[in-house]
Amino acid sequence: VEDVALHFTCLMDRLNEQRLFQPDLCDVDIVLVQQESIFPAHKGVLAAYSQFFHSLFTQNKQLQRVELSLEALTSQGLQQILNFIYTSNTAATPPSHPSPLPLHGSSGGARVHSCSPLLSSPHPVTPW
Repeated sequence: VEDVALHFTCLMDRLNEQRLFQPDLCDVDIVLVQQESIFPAHKGVLAAYSQFFHSLFTQNKQLQRVELSLEALTSQGLQQILNFIYTSNTAATPPSHPSPLPLHGSSGGARVHSCSPLLSSPHPVTPW
């Protein structure tokens, strides 16, 4: 059991390092439109954690960009959500982690304007 936990921890640490320092190894960008911020991520990680992302990526297999227009969600808030998904750590983002990438232009992708569909899901999972 300990070896499995170590394997999982090492794998997630590597994926998190890719997300933070090697965004070219990620396969989707999560975009906060109001803050003009881009957060690289891995579809598989997001889909495994969230029924919302699982459904989104299942319905749109070629999707490489998800644009979020949620006024209540800040760049720091999304960064903390992603940190939790990748590390299970709820602590604030350490200063050594890079800031979100700036948003330049807008090229297609899924847009989310409201949490209502996420909250009304019959599945008892978080939207993230």
